[in-house]
Amino acid sequence: MLDRQLLRFISTQPLWKACKENDLDTLDALLSTQHYNFHECLPVVRGQFLDAIKVVLIRGYISCLELFLKHGVDVDLPIMPCGSTALFVAAANGRVDCMELLIRNNANINFTNKYHETPLFAACESGQPKSVQFLIDKGLDVNKQSTLIREEIRLTSPPQKKIYKYER
Repeated sequence: MLDRQLLRFISTQPLWKACKENDLDTLDALLSTQHYNFHECLPVVRGQFLDAIKVVLIRGYISCLELFLKHGVDVDLPIMPCGSTALFVAAANGRVDCMELLIRNNANINFTNKYHETPLFAACESGQPKSVQFLIDKGLDVNKQSTLIREEIRLTSPPQKKIYKYER
């Protein structure tokens, strides 16, 4: 029940709505106001801000992402409770175009969250072979995981199966 109430609350917020609807004019106007300056806003607004960025990344709204970056959003800003950044969310959702934009804006492809996972882990765990290949092509260090646990992730990429090994 709480999840539904929270979702109803979030979906009524102007920033989230503008992102969900890919409304660039409203988003630009909102991001131009002091109220949505991430570093100076109240914690409740900060949460709405992070939820809005997640919507943009999940849906692959490049123009909205460009506006966030234009307004000074840090590309390595942790947007998930575990410390994952926008690059993790884009990788997990197969949004290679968003990943390209983030990397062009100096996103750290070897960033690790508090569980010592990288964007590569997010892409593998979500079964996104295009994201995996893109990150490897961009120079992601496949050995940047902790050495505590060794796993194999199988990604099916027709017509062949690829196995990506990493240490976590």
